[in-house]
Amino acid sequence: MRISKIILYNEPSVPEINIKKAEKFLIETFDVEIQIRGNIFKKLDKKTYEKIAST
Repeated sequence: MRISKIILYNEPSVPEINIKKAEKFLIETFDVEIQIRGNIFKKLDKKTYEKIAST
């Protein structure tokens, strides 16, 4: 299996993780595209929140 893209989510509640340093490391170590995105939960609708909460 070949990984072609890694998505990092910039989660401000975890300040110990420096996203830019992680991105730099991944770019230097692996030949993959790196994307940094905001909080994954901002794009979910109410129904999806309820589904996640019920599992």
